[in-house]
Amino acid sequence: MTALARNPQVRSNFIFAVTIAVYSGLVSLIAWSLIPRLGIVADPAWGMDYEVYLRAAREIWTEALYEDREILPFRYPPIAAVFFLPLRLVSEAFGHNVLNTLSVAATVVISYCVLGWYRVGTVQVRQVLAFAATTVLVLGTPWRTELALGQINSILLAFIIIAVTRRLDGARWGALLGVLTGDIDRGNG
Repeated sequence: MTALARNPQVRSNFIFAVTIAVYSGLVSLIAWSLIPRLGIVADPAWGMDYEVYLRAAREIWTEALYEDREILPFRYPPIAAVFFLPLRLVSEAFGHNVLNTLSVAATVVISYCVLGWYRVGTVQVRQVLAFAATTVLVLGTPWRTELALGQINSILLAFIIIAVTRRLDGARWGALLGVLTGDIDRGNG
């Protein structure tokens, strides 16, 4: 018998994770089709930030990674570029959708962790409220702008929220966050 079959908590967590994945994929696809059609994001270019991450994945092993650029240079530590390497293996549209799916999933996790931190309702109530909150957040700014531009802000925020709300292993999460989110100042202004 597997742990999934034996333990109701494990089963509940698994079902919640699968629901997050399905929900996030659907929301990402809906956002992908509606945001450009409705013109509800006034930013200059669809996927502008995603292109920076994709370029970093392509240039990670070259000196070009930190070349000065007129538009959006890559300003994260080199280890962050490693996390974008899988983007090289898929089409730009698919990669942007995967990043958006991760952003929506991160928003569910953020909502769930915050509700848990404040001990709102039962676990099931928090799960439902997390999906409801995510739906509202994704419809508003800045989340829909994040999806349009292909940003990773909600993913990083999820790591921060997890680090803050996890009482036992926050130091490890904090160390990982420091590595991933450090901005490289090259003295260029």
